[in-house]
Amino acid sequence: YDKRSVEAVGLVKIDLLGNRALSTIRETIDIVEKTTGTRPDVERLPIDELTVRLVQEGNTIGCNQLESPGMRALLRMMKPSNPKGLMKALALIRPGASALGMKERFIRRVRGLEPSPPGAMLADTHGVMLYEDDAMMVASGLAGLSLSEGDLFRRKVQKIQTEKEGVALSREFLALCAARETPPDVAADFWVQMTKFNAFSFCRAHAASYGALAWASAWLAAHYPAAHWVGAINNNQGLYDIRVYVEQAKREGIRISLPCLQKSEKEFTEERGGIRVGLGRIASLSHREIEQIFQSRPFDSVEDFLCRTRVSRPSLRNLVLCGAFDWTGLSRPRIWMSVRSRGGAVPPIPDHTESEKFRYEMEILGLSARQHPLFYVCPGRSTDSRILSRRVGRSVRLVGIMATARVAMTARREAMQFLTLEDEYGLFEVTCFPRIFQRYRSLVGTLGPYIVEGKVEERYDAITLNAEKISHMARE
Repeated sequence: YDKRSVEAVGLVKIDLLGNRALSTIRETIDIVEKTTGTRPDVERLPIDELTVRLVQEGNTIGCNQLESPGMRALLRMMKPSNPKGLMKALALIRPGASALGMKERFIRRVRGLEPSPPGAMLADTHGVMLYEDDAMMVASGLAGLSLSEGDLFRRKVQKIQTEKEGVALSREFLALCAARETPPDVAADFWVQMTKFNAFSFCRAHAASYGALAWASAWLAAHYPAAHWVGAINNNQGLYDIRVYVEQAKREGIRISLPCLQKSEKEFTEERGGIRVGLGRIASLSHREIEQIFQSRPFDSVEDFLCRTRVSRPSLRNLVLCGAFDWTGLSRPRIWMSVRSRGGAVPPIPDHTESEKFRYEMEILGLSARQHPLFYVCPGRSTDSRILSRRVGRSVRLVGIMATARVAMTARREAMQFLTLEDEYGLFEVTCFPRIFQRYRSLVGTLGPYIVEGKVEERYDAITLNAEKISHMARE
């Protein structure tokens, strides 16, 4: 049966959603319990200043439902201060609630820039339809239906498939509103909102459950950052590459340690307040080889490792060049020569430079435990994205590497792009309007680094750089 047939024959239809946030939160609290002896009760977390500040500043990379560029901007605009506020933000960012200017209207009312309408209907959401259930409330309040009748009417609206069905239902709704002496313009406005909004919205219970998970993620990030990052990295949902998570952890003062044959597990682990990269991150190293390493360690020397394991030559090369043999105290070129000669005598060889180590680690691990990538790929040319808040309305020039990108369509069906770039000091948002997007779309797509010139704009505390020129550092 499809979903409508299930309902038609009288069966209960349940959506079971796979949500990796549950795994992330569970792993995080497991780490907290192991390191502190205390297990946070994530269903009864307090509302505290540390978490509120993190949420209101949009510092929510790695937090369930809160890490997208659009959501982080919305958090800065709304300034939610509790799980219920997050619940509203999660509903507001949905396509239905964002339509018809409702997002703008809600933010202005939350910030006290325009009055909320009088009356009890939708008072909790400042008179704006946020949740699927609000359509039921509107049908009841304006058309005089009972709540159960309002819910059935909401479902009829949701299932409109033809223009004829829509016209018939609109006449029914407007007639009921007229009988209740609801002003025609109010009734018409809410009818349009209902039809545009209802198919793309969260029900209140759905938003509440996601809000609870989001608050738990933010609370753990604020209070146990190392454990939070390990959980987020090991259960990454794919919006940002793990490299972005690692750089954000480094900005928070968390030490990142390279893979180690003696200490690393398969995944990332918490280690004395820092994070140890797992062996599973090493390119070409197979599951069988990792298990063999676990069964054979500890190792006394390179020769001991070679005698007791059988690891392919590409895997050996990557183990050496990403730092997994650094515990020997020997230079990496010397270790590699020893490995190639199967333990034969090797004279002292100078170690790789910091830049060489960085290049090998990025190649093999896809991340850097050292300084930010911009330090190595464009030495002496880095900029500071923190200036954006002080340069609103002015033109700036920034350098950044790609964190994520999204193409969207304007109301005129023209393509534009939203970029999230990153420098040593944080992430910053870049908007490429259609003309700029068409000019530079073939240029943008790799890691970068990119030089972006444009004007800084601020909207309700959310700051973006409107690009006027983009260039790739390697092509300058």
